[in-house]
Amino acid sequence: MVISFPASVGIATVAPTFVEAVLGTEWMPMVPVMQLVAVYGLLIALGSAYSPVWKALGRPDYMVKLGVLRLVLTAIIIIPVTREFGIAGTAAAVLGVYIFPVMPIDVYLVLESVETSLGRLLREMAYPAVASLLMGGVVLWLQATLTLEWVLLELVVLVAAGAAVYGAAVAVLETQLRWGLRKTLRNFAGAI
Repeated sequence: MVISFPASVGIATVAPTFVEAVLGTEWMPMVPVMQLVAVYGLLIALGSAYSPVWKALGRPDYMVKLGVLRLVLTAIIIIPVTREFGIAGTAAAVLGVYIFPVMPIDVYLVLESVETSLGRLLREMAYPAVASLLMGGVVLWLQATLTLEWVLLELVVLVAAGAAVYGAAVAVLETQLRWGLRKTLRNFAGAI
């Protein structure tokens, strides 16, 4: 979460500048697709922690059943949505099927399997989400106010500013609100 939140928010916010700087203005219609895929990537990253839990609890069938459900629902809607809305519709269809019904079922099964609460799960996500949203807000503000001659330089400035803001936000959350990230990282390093 510490990496997936800022990466996804960063990709979504700098997408217009990235596309213009790296691919050219003729590719600007793909910006909404990149943004939708960034959101999907975040949700998949968050949900990737569920599979090992189900395996450990002897319920790998959950992965298969949810995968089949996602495949069937996506197959039903992807062609008509793509015909109507193009590639952005395709990205929205894949994201939409994951947001409802797959993600709520994922969350419900995890909460029931490990006997925890939705509040605890959301608290684990709150710190990186807050830091990432702050980063995204600053990057969007900079994107709207910067008028650099070279778009590639603007992209570099946006990415650097985003990384700095996220790093500062993480430091404040860790030291002032006792996030517990250092302890988590030490435990993770000790497990390797």
